[in-house]
Amino acid sequence: MRYSKCTRYKLDVIKRLSDNGSVPGIDVNVTEIEQESCKDGWEYDKSIYFSTIVSEVPMTTSICFFGVLTGSFFWTTV
Repeated sequence: MRYSKCTRYKLDVIKRLSDNGSVPGIDVNVTEIEQESCKDGWEYDKSIYFSTIVSEVPMTTSICFFGVLTGSFFWTTV
């Protein structure tokens, strides 16, 4: 499995802010928090949903184009 690339706020900075009682976005300007690349990428949680519109788009697109192809044959014979 190949993970996608992403960035995240440095976890040690977020933990330190949390330990001090600061809330990022309220007490701290989050645009000033240093970011790092995600070490493991990410993977979508499929424990609740097995398929979503994001995972089904290639299939629906294929079905749509198959319908267009089939319809074009019937339309030209009429």
